[in-house]
Amino acid sequence: MNDVLAYRAALHGFGAAPPHDALLDLGVQDTPVGSAALALSARGLPETGLTTVWSYRGAPHRQRTKDLRWLARALWPLSDADALTRLGAMGGTLKKARLSGLDAVAATAAAMAEATTDGITKGELSAAVTKLLPPEYSLFCRGCQSTHVNESLFRMAALPAGVRIVSSQPLAFARVPRWTIPSAPRDTARVLQAYATLHGPCSPRDAGGYLGTSATHVRDAWPAVTQPDAGGDPGPFTRLLGPSDPYLQMRDRALLVPDRAHQKALWQILGGPGAVVVDCAVVGTWRAQRAGKALRVTVTPWRRFRRDGIEEEAARVASVKGAASFTLAYER
Repeated sequence: MNDVLAYRAALHGFGAAPPHDALLDLGVQDTPVGSAALALSARGLPETGLTTVWSYRGAPHRQRTKDLRWLARALWPLSDADALTRLGAMGGTLKKARLSGLDAVAATAAAMAEATTDGITKGELSAAVTKLLPPEYSLFCRGCQSTHVNESLFRMAALPAGVRIVSSQPLAFARVPRWTIPSAPRDTARVLQAYATLHGPCSPRDAGGYLGTSATHVRDAWPAVTQPDAGGDPGPFTRLLGPSDPYLQMRDRALLVPDRAHQKALWQILGGPGAVVVDCAVVGTWRAQRAGKALRVTVTPWRRFRRDGIEEEAARVASVKGAASFTLAYER
């Protein structure tokens, strides 16, 4: 068993000890919808006390409700250059036009705070925000055949605006009560430390990548981060982890999945499978297909592995997904 992976698995709560607090400092991604519930159940964690927001990398995460204010400050861009980097292609557009990334985020956050009402849908909110912003912050969207505020900017500004997700179908929002929009970063080292604790030892590039930025932009905050000693052993365990599970979020993916073909099979941009993890190692993938009240769980092994616990894990997945029964199959 790799010592680093054993350390990480133990802190994720796959052994006898509960997960480290750093897990919920980083939150639990919910892509696709339902992934967060699977991840929490894999660690014996309740879903209470959590709120869904667009946080790290603009992705929906289940975060501690009590943490939302410090998290909004911690994820505020560290500089204008950092804001442009986090905005991706939109950052390049703003830079070419000699526009400030920080100004764009601040203006969009203010517009979202003004426009958000309880239960407003994404389309309604996007349209309202677009009207409140300069046209330079909008682009033509091929998907909906209209011009609206850039998606990356929209997502990045949501948490600073105090906007939370209250429904996934349809996607709808509400304001966090008694909210103040941050104006400067604070506690960035805390989120970097959370990443280093849960996924360390690591580099500034790894931790910066988790935030959606580069090592250059987090380097000033990096000296405050303590690298952990990779010690700890969760003991034998088996888990069927869903797509975007926190254990799969480590940036040094080759440590977890050395084979490049397997990396490509697991970390797909859309519609990726879950991971079969046995004693810290990813040994295959799995998918679930619903048929009425039944669930079919299909495992695709990458190599031979002990199958103790796979059926129990399939039963857990079925329970989380609300299925009355399940079947388990292995692909050859």
